[in-house]
Amino acid sequence: MTKKSALIIGATGLVGSALVEFLLADADWSMVTVLARRPGPLRERLNWHVVDFAISSTWEPFATGDVLMNCMGTTIKIAGSQAEFRRIDLEIPLAVAGVARSNGTPTCVSVSALGANSKSRVFYSRMKGELESSLGGIGFGSLVHLRPSLLVGEREQTRAGEKAADIGMKMLKPLLVGPLRRWRAIAGRDVAQAMSILGKQAPQGELVLPSDAIAALVNRDSAKD
Repeated sequence: MTKKSALIIGATGLVGSALVEFLLADADWSMVTVLARRPGPLRERLNWHVVDFAISSTWEPFATGDVLMNCMGTTIKIAGSQAEFRRIDLEIPLAVAGVARSNGTPTCVSVSALGANSKSRVFYSRMKGELESSLGGIGFGSLVHLRPSLLVGEREQTRAGEKAADIGMKMLKPLLVGPLRRWRAIAGRDVAQAMSILGKQAPQGELVLPSDAIAALVNRDSAKD
């Protein structure tokens, strides 16, 4: 397999930070480029660029690679408003994706959310659906939307609501079987591992993986080791 290079946005979050570690531990990835708003670690094969996404000249020259991996994500509470949430979760990923595609990036793997629907009455689900639809129009030869359920794991910022939801999901897990399995909580590390796998595979066309399919993919890959 030819080694690939990755371009990551959202590398400081739950999924993104785990993804960086997965890629750097995998010799199949020759280079990992990160565009982020704050400094990161100095590591071999890691190019970490501190950028201001509002000023395109700070990041456009670095927006290239074999695979764009979008891990951008926040909450309205942290963002402070729906407008800022939209900017972080929708506008920034689309801007980077457009430039990356123009720079020759053929593949995009993006974290969406279970229930994403551009026509949803729920603001969060609608924004994720708009992101999926808009990414589909950019022209990637390989485009994967990952739709995880509740993401669990250690975060830099504690989200009390998510902790409560995590407890509730654990209690409900025995009941979430069959078609309901996709609603089970999933570890951020599992989503990151799935992104690494799919980035290397680069399936042709547009693919949507709900939470249960993400878990199954990771389980199959782990069984090979």
